Amino acid sequence: MPHAIVTVSSERRTAARKRGSPSSSEAARPKQMVQSQEIRRITHDFNNLLTLVMGHGETVLLSLPDGHPLQANAQEIVRAAADAARLLRTFSGINSPARPL
Repeated sequence: MPHAIVTVSSERRTAARKRGSPSSSEAARPKQMVQSQEIRRITHDFNNLLTLVMGHGETVLLSLPDGHPLQANAQEIVRAAADAARLLRTFSGINSPARPL
């Protein structure tokens, strides 16, 4: 008897597909697309912030004379932003060596 239940259930799914009813995976696609777009937007925004931090850090480095007490701090800012960009590429699946993304 359990075999008959499985067969009926399978037949219903087949009939529903033929009628054009969305399966659960098809119904989840719009939600996944929205989530994917949101992740891309956040990644883009964060990348813009990293570009700003790196650019200003490099500008400060170039404007400081060698041996200036703040030179090490500016180098650390640029280094931390570069590390964050690498981390962002890892999480976003982007493997481009471009700076910062």
